Amino acid sequence: MNKYEKEINEHIAIMKSHVGNEQRFSRKVIGRIGKLGRLYVKNELYKRGNNIEQKGYFIYAKHTVKNNKNIDCVVKVSTSLFKSEGMHKIDKETYDKISTPLFKRSRSLYPNEVPYYGWTVKCENAESKKFDYFIGVALDDDFTNPQFYIFTKEDISKIKDSCIPRFKNVQKKIQLYENNQSYEVIKNKYPESLTELDKELNENKSKFLERWNVIDEKS
Repeated sequence: MNKYEKEINEHIAIMKSHVGNEQRFSRKVIGRIGKLGRLYVKNELYKRGNNIEQKGYFIYAKHTVKNNKNIDCVVKVSTSLFKSEGMHKIDKETYDKISTPLFKRSRSLYPNEVPYYGWTVKCENAESKKFDYFIGVALDDDFTNPQFYIFTKEDISKIKDSCIPRFKNVQKKIQLYENNQSYEVIKNKYPESLTELDKELNENKSKFLERWNVIDEKS
């Protein structure tokens, strides 16, 4: 077990100690999700031979190439549980038709909502820092089995500014739905909430899932 794997296990244990039947997603849990996602990413990069350094919310993966030259790869990470946040309300008949067991386990505070994984790429008025890759980490409700969706700078450039009344500070975001049924419902009922990258991701998840090769090639 390497140092990152050990820290991941310790972090999950702390998070689970704050989980109760009514407080599964208490502030103490939510406040640690971002750090857990970054730990998962650092562990994956470390296992691929990178030296890891973190500065704020950004991860620097350093890989030594010929002539002992270090190449820096800057990665930004955002982490999400499967959740609903009052944005995608649908009628009960449609909800019952598309609902899955994962829906019932999601962080759902609102009835008849289509849950999703949502990653903030940029907040309004936040300092804009350049990065090579953006990684969206999707966690299950036990905070384990992470899935990594990896986007290049070119992918991120497809994101238009968001207009979400509930989250006015979110300027750019990415949304991933569980399956094609959920996505089609959102595409038909809330088309304005989807960016070009949202569409590309939901219509071709495999293109972005576990796409570590693009980072390995950069390194």
